[in-house]
Formats: sequence, C-alpha cells, structure tokens
Amino acid sequence: MKGFLKNHQEKINQIIYICNRYSLLLHAGLSCLICLFTESVSRHSLVEAVSFLRETPLTFLYNAMIIFVTFLLVYFFKRRTMVRVLISFIWCFLGVINGVVLSERVTPFGFTDLKLVKDLFSMETTFSLPLLTAGVLAVLFVFLCILVYLYKKGPIFQGKIHRILMLLVLASCFLWIPMITEAAVESQVVTDYFDNIALGYERYGFVYGFSTSVVDIGMEEPEGYSEEAVLELTEKIGIADAVKKDIHAEGDGSAGLSVVNPYSSKSPNVILVLLESFMDPREIRFLQLSADPIPNFRRLRNGYTSGYLSVPVVGAGTANTEFEVLTGMSMRFFGTGEYPYKTILSETNCESVAGVLSSQGYGAYVVHNNYANFYDRDNAFSMMGFHTFVSSEFMNIRQFTPLGNWSVDDILRQQVLACLDDTPGRPDFIYTITVQGHGGYPTEPVIADPEIKVVAEGLSEEENNAWEYYVNQIHEVDKFVGNLVSDLSKRGEKTLVIFFGDHLPTMGLENRNMISGDIFKTCYATWNNFGLPKADADITAYQLMSYMLKQIPISGGTMISLHQSFDARISSEDDETYIKDMELLQYDVLYGERYAYDGRDAYPATQLELGLYDTVISDVFIKGEELVITGAHFTPDSKVYINDEAVETISVSDTILKVSLEEEKPPVSGDRIKVCQCSGDVILRSSEEVTYPFSTKK
Repeated sequence: MKGFLKNHQEKINQIIYICNRYSLLLHAGLSCLICLFTESVSRHSLVEAVSFLRETPLTFLYNAMIIFVTFLLVYFFKRRTMVRVLISFIWCFLGVINGVVLSERVTPFGFTDLKLVKDLFSMETTFSLPLLTAGVLAVLFVFLCILVYLYKKGPIFQGKIHRILMLLVLASCFLWIPMITEAAVESQVVTDYFDNIALGYERYGFVYGFSTSVVDIGMEEPEGYSEEAVLELTEKIGIADAVKKDIHAEGDGSAGLSVVNPYSSKSPNVILVLLESFMDPREIRFLQLSADPIPNFRRLRNGYTSGYLSVPVVGAGTANTEFEVLTGMSMRFFGTGEYPYKTILSETNCESVAGVLSSQGYGAYVVHNNYANFYDRDNAFSMMGFHTFVSSEFMNIRQFTPLGNWSVDDILRQQVLACLDDTPGRPDFIYTITVQGHGGYPTEPVIADPEIKVVAEGLSEEENNAWEYYVNQIHEVDKFVGNLVSDLSKRGEKTLVIFFGDHLPTMGLENRNMISGDIFKTCYATWNNFGLPKADADITAYQLMSYMLKQIPISGGTMISLHQSFDARISSEDDETYIKDMELLQYDVLYGERYAYDGRDAYPATQLELGLYDTVISDVFIKGEELVITGAHFTPDSKVYINDEAVETISVSDTILKVSLEEEKPPVSGDRIKVCQCSGDVILRSSEEVTYPFSTKK
C-alpha cells in the first residue's frame, strides 16, 4: 500500500513538474479550451463555436490571447494550480452568464451589466430569479470549497518567484497588446466599434466583446477638439449668439442655453411616450393575425407625422434608447454595452430636451409605472433637468398583466393628466414610460380567450404561445394610446404627443423576418390638435425630438440645434461631417471643457421631486386587532413608520392603510407616526409626522 501511494505521489509530482516547466504551453492550450467553452455556451451550440474557430481562426486566437494574458498572474503565486483554477473559473462563469443573458434578451452580457444587478433583482417576479439565484449560490459555494481544498492540500511551487521580472512582463503587455490590437483592427480580425453589440460579440467573440466593455467606457477626445473648433461649429449651427448672451448663472435648474421661442406664449404641451418593446406586429413576415392589434397607433401613423425609428438596442437596453431620445446624443460614441445612466450621468449633469424646454418656461415631468431607481433613473432624470418624477411608488397600482409581473399601462393616463393640472397657465413637457409590453413572454397559454389570435408560421407551439401573449399585450398598450389621445383631445389645450417604441421584443427576430429589413428599427407616431402638417421621416432615436420640435417650432441647446441644422440630411446618419460634428459637441458637453456653454454650467442638475402630492394622514385609530391610518395619496408602496421604525403595512386603498397589532405592538401616547413612500427600504417621500393619538376630525 505504501508503495502504491509512493508511486502515485511520484506521478503527481511528475505531472506538476511538467506543468511548471511547460506552463506557457499549458496556459496557451487552456486558453483555447476556455475560449471554445465560452463561445459554446454563448452561442448555445458547440457546433457554432467550432464554426467560429474554423471560419475565423485569427479572431478566435485573439480571444484566446486575452485569456492567456490573464494567466500571467499565476507566476506571482506559489499556489499556481489554485490560481489557474480561479482564473479558469472566472472566464467560464462569465461565459455562462452571457449564455443565460442571451437566452432572455438579444443584447449580450457586458461589464456595465454588473452595475444593473440590483435592477435585475428588482425584476424577480419577471424572470423567476429565486431558482436562478439559488443555483448561482450553490455553484459559488462548491467552487469556494474547491479553492479552500487547493489552498490547503494543493501543490505548492518550490522554485523561486521572480516578481520583478513578472511585473516587467505585465508592464510590457501595455505596449504589445495595443500594437497587436491595432494590427488586428487594420486587418479586420476584430473591430474597434460595434454598430450592433449582439452581432459584434457573435463575429468577434465573447471574450473580446466583454473585455472591450471593461476598458472601453465613456468617450475618447475627438481629433481636433479645441475651443476654436467648438465655437466655429456653434456659430455654423446658429447658437453662437446664445452661447454669448443667454447662459444664466447656475441656480434652481431654470438656467439654460436656449434660443428664445417666438411663440412661447402659445407653446403647446409636449408629451413624449416610450412604448416598451412596442412594434407593429404586421411587419413580422411569419405572423398571421386575426385582427389589427394596433388600430389606434395605425390611425395616428396614417394621419400624423410618423416613420421608422432607428434605435441602438434590440430586446433590452431601454435606457440607452431613452438616453438618445432625451439628449439628442448617440450611443455609437460610448463604450461597448455601456449605460450612460450608470457611468457619466452618475456624477455629471447633462443637456437634454427637459432642460432646454425648462429654460423656455416648460414644466418638466417624468411618469413611469415602475420603480424610481430602476436603471438609476431617479438620479439620471435629475442630471437631465427634470423637475418631478412620478414613479410606481406614487401610483395606486392594482391591475397587472396576466402574468402578474408588470403594471398595466392604463394607469399612466391619470398621472399624465395630473401633471398637466399641476402647472396651470404654462406648457408642460411630460415624458411617459410604459411597461406592459415588457418580457418575458410565456410559452404556455395564459390568456383564456385572447382578442387577437396569432399563428406564427414555422414556429413551435411554445413559440406561438409567446407571440400570442406578446401581441395581445401590445393590443392593450394600443388601447392606452387611443384612450390617452382621447383624454387629451377633450382638454382643449394645444398638445403634441410623440409615441415611440424603444426596441423590438426579445423574441429571436432577425432582419429577414422584418418588412423593414432591420431589427434595429421600431416605429413612431404622433398626434396634435393644432394643425401641424404631416411630415413623415425615417429618423434615428437621437434625431426624434429635434425633428418634432422644429415643427412647433422650438429650438435650443446644442444637440437640438445641431440636428435641426442638418434637417436636409436628417436621414443621412452616415454623413461624415454630421457625425464628426455630433461627436465634437457630445464630447464637449459631457466630458470636455464645455466651450459651447462658454465654460459655464448651462444645464445644472435639479432637485428632483419624487411624486406630485404629499402623503397626508387624517386619522389614526385602533379598530379590533388593527391600527388604521386614513388619509390621502397612499399606494401599495406606502409604509407606516412608528418612532422611525418601519412596521408591516397593509395597503387597503389610496385612503386607508392598516397595521396588524397581532404582529406589531400597538402605539402608545406620544409615539410618532408617519407614512412614507418607499422603494424597498429607501424612503422617497414622507408625510408630516403626527403624534399618537391623532385625528383631524372634530
């Protein structure tokens, strides 16, 4: 037995010796295997991964090289086997995450997705995350056990560690990797810009795509950027005088770089409505529909300005389409898969249509039937100059989609009208975000008697069920569109409404499936009650507001002025001069010296007010085994606080809350009570604090 163990140990030692002696070859081979694995899970097919290797071997090897470089860290440690296993696991784990993400959406996994983890968990009921979370935690626990074992029992390198030499080797990577990358870009082995993130990952590999999203964040300074170049451009597009005369000192958020609207006393309300995952189902070649699912939207397309809208994302990434529409800036200049809300806007204020219209006397509101902090919107909207954000925490939402995972959109109608009533005597800009069309879409029948029957030719029964569910939700969204227009037409106020889809649904659509021939095209339609002529145009998301405001007419700001000055070429987004000018201004106002604003803070961040109304307590009393709080503006996200401690709260209606005294101690004389509107454990807005016993009744 001792002899067997001795021979066994000798073989292990021999293997370890070979691994150490030929470690570079080991790392090269391991890098290729990991690369093949990540491509297999990302593409959901080993065959497609092998095809990627066979058809683009240099691209495959470039991806493997990136992994190989990370294995250089092994040489800083004596427990090399443990570090190899750790590095291998990290790459494989990232690949698996990408595979899971691509099973739910078209956009692949990028570095900035790590900043969306809390948003992901806020959608727990949508994507059945408890099971997924448990699986991830189980895998991590097992892996941690393996690492502990390798740390205690694994082989230890007995030779000398040359850390200074390895530091020099790693430092050299900063020289030769950029040189190899530049050569690879020039020879089209890889690219330095993804027009389409999903196709970019597919063509150039997950490892390269993800690595690019790590190092490529923000904007690089454009060639020729200078004060002279920016001022020359602002003069060319007609805002030079505004730069000199119309920049006010930063203050309450009303300051701004604006071109005065000569029709300001007659300016219409402007209502911008993002329709989540909205499209025209009739434009999908393989769908047969029993009726038109979007008759109201189609009526608007036929009667008012409309067209295709080119958006930067497919299947996910609403915030990036939103960013383009609100700011007039293009995502093409940012890093791969970047969310500006999570990067530059986390700390920098930004010109937007809200700020431009605010500087011209408009109220600036956001209405959204989802949580305020989703995509960090509560911060981003402040940075973009909005004044008020009415999120789901301030809505008495009681109706949900058949799956129960999203609010129906009809509740947004009353919120939009309330915002219009909030500022009598002045025009309003109201940005409204819907959610009802959001995925996921069930593969089992959920709607007992769907209004729109769907036949998806050539697809499975499960896929047909998903399409039928989606189409019927879009049909409900279309009813919201018609009802909102009807509500607004009854008010008699001059109003322009712009409806647009943020991206196509996560349903595996390809260009060949679409009548438009492009999965990055959604549609937009408008409505007005003051006689604007129909002026159809196929435009990009960053041109939408500039194009529509010009028809009112309203101008202002830098990006709006730029796009409006290029109206003759509005469909020519590939115009080289136009793109360079846009990049120059976008860099200047986000990352540069703000020469366009004369170095001033033209559009300061606002103190964003959450919700329209104060929560009000009118009476507090004990009835049986319950503490009852009556008042106004309560919602399902209202929480009762007693002496600054949250207690379990039952939402009965918008005027009644209850606290079970079987679960909580009853209040005593002198206890302080308030009602807070909460997002999880975060207090967004509070009522005035009252002292128990309390009542406004006499």
